[in-house]
Amino acid sequence: MTKEHITYCTYFYLHGLAQLGHMHGKQVIPIEKHTAKITSSRHVVGDSDFFLVARTDARATSAKTGLADAIVRANLYMDARANASFVEVLRDDDEPKQIG
Repeated sequence: MTKEHITYCTYFYLHGLAQLGHMHGKQVIPIEKHTAKITSSRHVVGDSDFFLVARTDARATSAKTGLADAIVRANLYMDARANASFVEVLRDDDEPKQIG
């Protein structure tokens, strides 16, 4: 593969396809299960030019703890060797600063 080619994959898992997007009541899968999927994916593709993005919708699951949960998940996904993590459903301009 040459540098002109971009290969990537975005991983996010929710309970039920009807819960995709900005919908109320969605639930995310357990963090251990999602982290294992990311680790397995990285193991398969190795350190190639494959860019692995791990997304979390945990922010939308709780008004009180959702952002903190999403930050924990995003950091664990990076530890699992995702190249980037994406926190979905931010609610104001200050939340990206908290994520880092």
